[in-house]
Amino acid sequence: MNVLCGTLKSTIYLPGKLSGDEAIYLLKQWKEMNGEDESTSNLTNLLRTGQVGAVTVHLDVRPSVVSMLFFRGNYYSLWDGQSIWVDKMSFSPLHFDCHIPNAISAMFGKLVELSNAIGAKRIGWIFNEETKKNFYEIMENIGAINMTKQEDWHIYRSNKSEFSEYLTTTGDNYMKLNGTHKQRANDLLKKQKAQEIQKIQHE
Repeated sequence: MNVLCGTLKSTIYLPGKLSGDEAIYLLKQWKEMNGEDESTSNLTNLLRTGQVGAVTVHLDVRPSVVSMLFFRGNYYSLWDGQSIWVDKMSFSPLHFDCHIPNAISAMFGKLVELSNAIGAKRIGWIFNEETKKNFYEIMENIGAINMTKQEDWHIYRSNKSEFSEYLTTTGDNYMKLNGTHKQRANDLLKKQKAQEIQKIQHE
């Protein structure tokens, strides 16, 4: 892919097909862009056990990586079957202004090729609001659908601390949940009755 700042090259590493040297290389590049944090050890385990693959983009004249992402190719949906899920994505701040739009296109281009090869029905990922500011237009340009905007999707997550607390107070939480559902059911019945009355009045 030719851009004003140079030529970008993209490489895909399939889950379960990485050599030891490739895994070490990917971890090194990730650390250079993001530093050492809690996710590094998790990423190491995921690479070693073949649970994730990767796509990297770099300049043909330099060994340093411009952008990279890690993905799961064995993600399944009850509706669409096999899908690809983008787990982590990172960009080098040194190349941000010059290369990022084309780097994103190059990375997702590789995932599209893989999707066609394995028969995956879709590619999914999550962005927070801060990331959306930088990449919203780019995502739209590569044909991505904003599921919150189009289908009003909301994302919930329960971390270990939250569900551990829930398990220790199951009775209390169940009663609260049960009471909430009763109220919703009553509200729905009232709404339906009001609609029926309104319909009769119009007739």
